Amino acid sequence: MNRTRSGWLSVCAALLLSIGLPIAAQSIDSKHMQGAIETAKTKADHEALAAHYEQEAKMLKDKAEEHRRMAKAYGALAHKAASTFGQHCEAIASQYEAVATENLALAKLHRQLAEEAGG
Repeated sequence: MNRTRSGWLSVCAALLLSIGLPIAAQSIDSKHMQGAIETAKTKADHEALAAHYEQEAKMLKDKAEEHRRMAKAYGALAHKAASTFGQHCEAIASQYEAVATENLALAKLHRQLAEEAGG
């Protein structure tokens, strides 16, 4: 049975690598952020937190861009409420951008803590 399990793990890892998904040595699930923050002491701990915040920022920026595209689509409609929809999308995009900026600030601070923690 161990042979089968390790075989499946090898197949899954190869599949992930073949489609270009990175496998992080230490990634943090959003459900475990509080614990990761409370126990962060080493360079690796802080680098993992920084990477998490950077990944979140990228996702948020992508969402902001998606809402900006939606605002343009609403702007192209010949309906009297279209501009209202577009304004909502622009507001949402701005909020996503603001949160992305805050995530990048947290990442920067954790990078600094990682340097202070050393090896």
